[in-house]
Amino acid sequence: MNFDQDLKDKILEVKSGDVILWDSAMRAKKGVIGTPKHDMLLNALHHAARAGREQNTGVAKELLEKAELMEEPAFLMALEAILNVLPAPALVSSSSGPLAGAAADCDALEKLRKLAFAKEVPQPKQLGLL
Repeated sequence: MNFDQDLKDKILEVKSGDVILWDSAMRAKKGVIGTPKHDMLLNALHHAARAGREQNTGVAKELLEKAELMEEPAFLMALEAILNVLPAPALVSSSSGPLAGAAADCDALEKLRKLAFAKEVPQPKQLGLL
């Protein structure tokens, strides 16, 4: 994987030497969110997060059903992993900026986990600490 070719300006940007990962809304705004498929699970996670943020959790679940990801082991592992690294909304003090967007994705994906994957994907560890 080539950083400049495969990642930069697709899922992240570099500002003043810092790498800033984009949330679902930023990737959609930039037109680089891709399609929710098996080969790029971050796209599927971002599509689900965006649907949950902008519409509702049921729409996010339907999106994953159409993409045939509901029982995909790799997707379930990716969902668990991303929920354990995204900042919990309660820990983010600002309502704008990269952390706020990531926290909003976390909130949408946690609601999706509770609705559709509560048995398969455990609660994120950081939420248990709050």
